[in-house]
Amino acid sequence: MVEHKNKLIQAKLQNDIRGLVEVMLSLRVNALQISPELRKNLVYELIRNDVFLFGTNLRNSFLTELLDIE
Repeated sequence: MVEHKNKLIQAKLQNDIRGLVEVMLSLRVNALQISPELRKNLVYELIRNDVFLFGTNLRNSFLTELLDIE
């Protein structure tokens, strides 16, 4: 998770849309490969590792900027 977080932040800072998509697809593939019973744990890990920077001053802008990408 930490590696995904670092890649996501780095791609965002560099405005590397391809890198952002790659990280998000990787997270999606990981989520789909996990059995449905354990997906809840994946969400907890995303939150615990603060992958989308909810625990920082960027909490709203980081996620909304990701969602605004076409």
